[in-house]
Amino acid sequence: MMTSGKSKKSLHLGILGYPLGYSLSPLMHTAAFEALKAKGISGSYNEFPVPPEALDSWLDGVSSLGLDGFNVTIPYKEKLFSWVKANGKIKYPHEEWIGAINTVRIENGQWEGSNTDAPGFLDVLSQIDIRHRVGKVPLRKRRVVLLGAGGAARAVAFALIWHARIGELVIWNRNRLRSEGLAENLVRLCGEGAGRECEIRVQDDLSEADLDEATLLVNTAPVS
Repeated sequence: MMTSGKSKKSLHLGILGYPLGYSLSPLMHTAAFEALKAKGISGSYNEFPVPPEALDSWLDGVSSLGLDGFNVTIPYKEKLFSWVKANGKIKYPHEEWIGAINTVRIENGQWEGSNTDAPGFLDVLSQIDIRHRVGKVPLRKRRVVLLGAGGAARAVAFALIWHARIGELVIWNRNRLRSEGLAENLVRLCGEGAGRECEIRVQDDLSEADLDEATLLVNTAPVS
């Protein structure tokens, strides 16, 4: 739940993406506001299905909407990272490595962007049941296959390399150029950020060996 740092007020939030309608965020936030009524906190959560050609004008006019913040989903996580970096600030230094945000907080006209995808993914890993054991998936120096190369993929890849310290990441995406761009950034993350070597591979087709020898398969590609 995003807030502007003030309690006992009405919050105006929403989600930006295109297209929308599949997201559960409106349902979850509406339920959260209902639960917070007893604490004097109310609010609204709206969908903003903004097509790419209208995004810049929407961003320029956000102040007129009276938003305290909004979530960001496909396909704008990387675009909003660049926009907020130029016009506001990114909350945590390590998120510069991710290059994508999914949350924007607005207070007194100032924008602050952050990424909750990476810690959320790590939280899921900490609870997953694998081979009848509850606890973190053993990923150190292991292979992971990642489907997708967008904003969510960037956050997952960061978490896998920086925190889980995997040894190899195999990337598949329908657009190879996006995969190669992500791989290039991750090679830099390994060497300059994490201070170690790790193998990053882009695959046009995943083989049985790629999957059989992988400890984890992560799908961040949009469902179509």
